[in-house]
Amino acid sequence: MKDDFSDIVITLSGVVQGLALAKNFAETGKMDDVAFEASINSLFQTKPLNTLAVFGSIAHLTPGFEKLCALSGPTASIFDLIRYLHPILYLERKISHSKKIHDALSKRVETAKKQVAFFSLTHPSVMANLSDSYLDAIKDFRIKFLIPGDQRVLTNRANTDKIRSLLLAAIRAAICWRQVSGSLLQLLIFRAKIHKKAQHYLRQVKNL
Repeated sequence: MKDDFSDIVITLSGVVQGLALAKNFAETGKMDDVAFEASINSLFQTKPLNTLAVFGSIAHLTPGFEKLCALSGPTASIFDLIRYLHPILYLERKISHSKKIHDALSKRVETAKKQVAFFSLTHPSVMANLSDSYLDAIKDFRIKFLIPGDQRVLTNRANTDKIRSLLLAAIRAAICWRQVSGSLLQLLIFRAKIHKKAQHYLRQVKNL
């Protein structure tokens, strides 16, 4: 683990961003298109040069840094961040510990990647494939991630496909977070350092 928490905060912001975008879209039907595309594209970065390359750039993670700052700041409860992340981290652990599920999911994502080359990154066919991949991966687990929102949004299949695709992107980011030594205990012990680093990245974005 790097002393400056760079990789930890970048990947953690990726997790938070996927969740935040999904929840906001479910409630409002509105999406930050740049952040959405960055989160979806992260699913296809299987051989990145470094951690940041998974998401493209610091600017692409702006909503993630903002939400992470809010959840880890001095006015937040020490458990706010863990409660927010728990369902996704639970699903990530289950998927990572099952070679059968992990391999099947990887194949599905590879198929979606080929669709991107033929259609586009956020084409409905790609979203439907990623959505189905998410549902297949979690179908045997006790936790089903239920996101409340506006029924006018949630009854539209194209919208629920986007939401599930974002949840899949959050799981992917969680896998990356574990790979760079992320842990729940770390969120409790080093919350202030994580908050400080996320603030640092937000300032960098504003100065671009």
